[in-house]
Amino acid sequence: MNNSNQLAAAMARKAQLLELLRRLGEAQLSLVNEGDMSRLMQVLGSKDSLLTQLQHVEIQLDPFRNEEPDERRWESAAAREACQRDAQRCAVLLAEIVALEKKSEAEMTVRRDATARQLQGMYGSQEAQGAYVSAPVSLASSLDLSMEG
Repeated sequence: MNNSNQLAAAMARKAQLLELLRRLGEAQLSLVNEGDMSRLMQVLGSKDSLLTQLQHVEIQLDPFRNEEPDERRWESAAAREACQRDAQRCAVLLAEIVALEKKSEAEMTVRRDATARQLQGMYGSQEAQGAYVSAPVSLASSLDLSMEG
C-alpha cells in the first residue's frame, strides 16, 4: 500500500469513528435530558473505546501532517478527492461533536445545580425539624409552683 493509500484508509477510518462518536454524542445528550444515568454511563464507556481507537488513527496520520498535499502521488484524481471529502467530513463531524458535548455539559450543570438546591432544601427542613427535637423543654426550671410560707 503506498503512502497516499495509507492516508486515504486512515482518513476514512477517522471519518467512521467520528460518525460513531457523533451518534453516541446524540444519545448522550438524550440520556442526560432524560436523567438516565445508568445508560449514560454505558454510552460514555463506548465513547471511551472509540476515542482510544481514534487516537491510534491520529498516530497513523501523524507522518502526513507535514507533507505538502500537492506533492503526494495518488492512484487517481478520484482517490484524492475521496480523501479530501473524508477530511472535510471529519472537520464537520468534529465541530458537531464539540457542540453536542457542550450541550450535554450545560444540561448536566443545570441538573447538578437543581439537585444541589433540592438537597439544600431538604437539609434546611431537617435542620429546622432538628431544632425542635433537640432542644428539650424543662418546665420545672422555668416555673416554680412551690408554696413557701
